[in-house]
Amino acid sequence: MQNLAALADVAAVPSAYDAEALVSVLVGYLIQAGTPGPSLARMMLDVIDEVRRRDADYSYPALRALAVIGPPGVTEYAAGAADRLAARDAAPPWIASIGDVTAGTCHLATNAAGDTTLVSCEFAYADGSKPHAVWAVLDAAWHGVPAILMLADDLPEARARLADNAKIAGAEVREVPAAEAARVVLAAIEALILHGPPPERDRKDDSFAMACSSLSVARHRAELLLGPDGKPAARDPVEDHWPAVARDQLAEEFLASPHAREFADLASRTVPRLLISRSLDTLGCDPTAASPAALGRILLYAVPSTLAAPDRYGDLIPPVARAWMEWLMDRRALDKPARRPIRRQLEATLRRFPAVWNGPLQSPMRRYVQDLPDEVICDGAKLVPVLERREFAVPGSSDRASGTVAGKPGRRVRDVTTLDPADPVDRQLITVNDLSARMISRHSFGNYVTVVEQLWAGDPDELWPAAKRMLGAGLSREAVLDRLARAITP
Repeated sequence: MQNLAALADVAAVPSAYDAEALVSVLVGYLIQAGTPGPSLARMMLDVIDEVRRRDADYSYPALRALAVIGPPGVTEYAAGAADRLAARDAAPPWIASIGDVTAGTCHLATNAAGDTTLVSCEFAYADGSKPHAVWAVLDAAWHGVPAILMLADDLPEARARLADNAKIAGAEVREVPAAEAARVVLAAIEALILHGPPPERDRKDDSFAMACSSLSVARHRAELLLGPDGKPAARDPVEDHWPAVARDQLAEEFLASPHAREFADLASRTVPRLLISRSLDTLGCDPTAASPAALGRILLYAVPSTLAAPDRYGDLIPPVARAWMEWLMDRRALDKPARRPIRRQLEATLRRFPAVWNGPLQSPMRRYVQDLPDEVICDGAKLVPVLERREFAVPGSSDRASGTVAGKPGRRVRDVTTLDPADPVDRQLITVNDLSARMISRHSFGNYVTVVEQLWAGDPDELWPAAKRMLGAGLSREAVLDRLARAITP
C-alpha cells in the first residue's frame, strides 16, 4: 500500500502512463513470485477491498488503474470499487486518460535459426501524449516466453533497438497487422506465467523481474490491438504439432544424412530422438530450430538430471549433438555469418557438458543401469521394468534407513544416502543398514542379501513376478522381502 501512495502525488506520478507503469510493477511482484492465476486473482481482490476500505488519496487512482490493467478476473471488481469512491475522492488530472490509448504500427522479426522473435508495438494516448512501445524478445527455446519484455517511452530509441537486435539476430524487420502482433505478445505472456524463466535463470533474475513488471500494461495493450471483437488465440503448444510419427520421421531424416554416417552403434542412433523429445516436451521448442540455446538447455539441464543411462553415454552424446546442429543449420540453409555464433555457443556448451554430466545433479537412476546393454537402455519398454525391479531391491537414497557405514577397508565413513547401487558392496551395505534399522536378526542377513542380489539380477526369472503378486495383494516392501528371505534354505 505504501508504494501506491505515490499515485496521489502528481509530481511523482505526472501522467496516466506513469500510473499504469507503477501499478503494473506492483502486480508484477506477485507474478514474479510465481503466484498462480487463480491465487493471483484472489489476492488482487483482497488488495482491492483493502484499498477501497482505506479510502486514502491514492485509493481512487489505484482502483481506476487496476480496472484497466489488472489481471484477468479483477478488472470489473476494481471498477465497481472505484465507482463507490468516485464521489468522495479528488482525482488526479490524468485519471480519465488511463488506458485511453491508440495503436500505432507493429513490427515483427524472426531470425533464420528460428529461435528468436522480436516484436515491437507502438502506442500513444488519445490526446497524442506519451508515445510508447511494448518491446519484447521472445525465446523460442523456452516455450516462447519473453526473454525481454519492457515498456519503452522513447520511440526513436525503441525503433533503433529493434533494428540493432534484428541485425544481430540476422532477422528482417517487417510491419505486421495489429492482430498478428497481439496474438504473438499474448501467447508469450501466457507462456511466461505458465512456465516461468528458463532453467539457467531463476525468478530473481533481472530480465524476468522486468518482464513481470511490464506484463500488466503489455497485456492490456495487446488486447487493445485485437480490437473489441477480437479474441486471443487458444493456447497452441508446439509439441501438439509433433506426434510420435513426425518425431520418428525427423530422427530418421537425420540418421540417413551424411552427418550421421559415423554413428553406427545403437546408443548413438538413439540420441537424435532424445534431443527431439527433450526439445518438444521439456523446452516447448520446435526441434528443427537451429538453436544453440535449446541444445544447451537440453545438454546442461534436461539430460543430466533425467536420463537413466550408463556413465559411458557421456562420451556418446556430444558428437551426435554437434552433428545434429550442423544438420539443422544445413536444413535451414544458414549462411556462414549466421553459423559462426551458433558454433561458438555450441562448443562452449560441449566443453561444459562432461562436468555437468558427471556432476551432483545427475539422475540417481543412472546408478541402476550401469551394467545394462544398449538394447535395454535404448528401449523404454524394456528399461522401465528393470528400473522398477531394481529400485524395489535397492531403494533410492531418500527411501533408505538413515545411518553411516565404513564399507570396504580403508574407506572413509559414508552416509547411507551416498552409497552407490551400481557397486555390489554398497548394495549389500544398503541392505544390511535397512535390516539393522528394522532390528532383523543378523543370522538372517545372508538370506536378505541373497534375495536383493537375485532381484537386482532378475535371476531366477520367477522371483520378481512373485514379489509383484505380493505387492499387488497389499503387502509392504518389507513384508515381501521377509517372505522371500524365509523361502531361502540356509
